[in-house]
Amino acid sequence: MTLEQVYDQLKKTNIVKFGKFKFRSGIDSDKYLDVKEILGDYEVMDVLLPHFVNLIDPQTTCVAGMGVGGVPLAAQLLNYKFNAAYIRDKERDHGIPGWLEGYKPKPFDKVTVVDDVRTSGGTLLEASSRIETTGATILGYCVIVDWHKNPKVLPHPFKALMTVEELLSIYEKKK
Repeated sequence: MTLEQVYDQLKKTNIVKFGKFKFRSGIDSDKYLDVKEILGDYEVMDVLLPHFVNLIDPQTTCVAGMGVGGVPLAAQLLNYKFNAAYIRDKERDHGIPGWLEGYKPKPFDKVTVVDDVRTSGGTLLEASSRIETTGATILGYCVIVDWHKNPKVLPHPFKALMTVEELLSIYEKKK
């Protein structure tokens, strides 16, 4: 399957929204990329995931996702033989306290942090700081769409399947 087929599937969705939005990072925007909408769409993810997996460092033993975008993406990567760690937005204060659910990375693990969109990179940094407490090695970060609005400096390699400009051009061609 080609990346063009991914674009064809994305054209069928309505993930670009227009209006007034405030991001988790505090940034205001007149556009919102609702990439979370496609995370539950079998037809889109069936075409997209093989391309996304190619971004992940081949040494990766575990993927880690945080929040509503990262956790379902990490869960879908189980089918590609990665362990999957799910990072809570808030530390669990009941049952077994902690930040991590699912697979708990070990010191020998090599982890790639995944998310649906990078806006500023704050979520990626927060996720990697939670994983580093396990002693595992962070290899890098992979996202579906790079919005790159005032991006923070990331201490590990970063890859994106597409940029916001590429995604918006898909929607321009849709008209």
